[in-house]
Amino acid sequence: MFVGCGDDPDDKNNVGLFGIEKGRITYQVTGWFDGKLADEGETMTITFDKYGKLFRQSFGDTNNAIVQDVDAGIMYTWSYEPKMYIERPLSNAGALIDGYLYFKLKDTYQRVPQLSLKAEPNRTIAGKNCEVFSVDDGAMEYAGWNGIVFFFYGESLDDDGNVFVTILEAISFSDVIPANSFTPPADYEPFEF
Repeated sequence: MFVGCGDDPDDKNNVGLFGIEKGRITYQVTGWFDGKLADEGETMTITFDKYGKLFRQSFGDTNNAIVQDVDAGIMYTWSYEPKMYIERPLSNAGALIDGYLYFKLKDTYQRVPQLSLKAEPNRTIAGKNCEVFSVDDGAMEYAGWNGIVFFFYGESLDDDGNVFVTILEAISFSDVIPANSFTPPADYEPFEF
């Protein structure tokens, strides 16, 4: 069963972010992602608890991470070189997690009359039976399970008209999350502005 998303990502009582309480998903990243061209074999992992109210995004096998704690109203960014972290208040509790909220994305695209949304056959990704939809004849495609994006394909143009492709595909899922996933490591120092 899919669980929809609330209309207000700042509503701290909204536990309908994801349809399961906790999990860890590792994605294979291909193409243009996070402002740069992904390295071959690059991965990105999300870890979440409390249906997404605790949310962590990390890249590769480093300890670089961005963490949101909706209940505490805090966002952490930490880096392993140097070992430091920045703590700041959340300005938008849903900002980081929004890109992984399958039904919120689907609803957003359905509301734009200039876009054509099409249901595609379900697909098994990382062992899960995912619902799939495409936008604008396949220029973008999303697959989701339990309200979580498990696959994204997108084409975009640069200023010269060259097509860039981004693919984000879940390669593993676990409902077991590592301890201390949402707090900076003990040997990291706070960075003061």
